[in-house]
Amino acid sequence: MRIAEPGVRAPLSGRVPVAAGPDELVTTHLRPGTHLHFALTPSRPNALMHAVCRTFEGRGEFTVSIPAIYSSAHALALSGAVRKVITCFLGETDPSPRPCGLYRDLRQGHPFEAELWSLLSFQQRLMAGAQGLPYAVTRSLAGTDLVEGKEGDLWAVPDPGA
Repeated sequence: MRIAEPGVRAPLSGRVPVAAGPDELVTTHLRPGTHLHFALTPSRPNALMHAVCRTFEGRGEFTVSIPAIYSSAHALALSGAVRKVITCFLGETDPSPRPCGLYRDLRQGHPFEAELWSLLSFQQRLMAGAQGLPYAVTRSLAGTDLVEGKEGDLWAVPDPGA
C-alpha cells in the first residue's frame, strides 16, 4: 500500500476533478440569480457557504433557502452576497436562542430581504418541490404573523370535514 505524500492529491481513478477548491467551484458553476439551498445538518456546508460569501461579497446576487441562520451562517449577512433569504430563524442558539443584532433592520430589507416560514411549512414546501407537486398543505401558519406578505403564495382552503 502506498501512502500519498503531504500536499499530493490522490488519483481519482482517471477522473478529472471539477474544481481545485470551493472558491473555484462556486466561481465556475454559480450564476447571478441562482437559488442556493444550504441544509443544516451536523456537518453543515460551511466550506461552500463561505466560498459563496468570499467569492460574491457585496454583490447580492443569490436567493438562499436555509432552515436557520445562526453561527457561521451569519456570514451570509455579513458578506452581502445574498439578495434574499428564505428561512425559519435568524439569531443565536448558543448558549440559548436569542435575537442577533445583525437582523434588527430585517423588516426594512437589511441585510437582505427575508421570507420567513415555520419549520414545518419550510420542510413541507421542500418535500412538495422534490415530489413535483405545485403546493403543500399545512396548518402551521394559520393564526400566525408568518402569513403577512405571502398573499400570492398562500391560500386558505375550507376544511371539508368541519
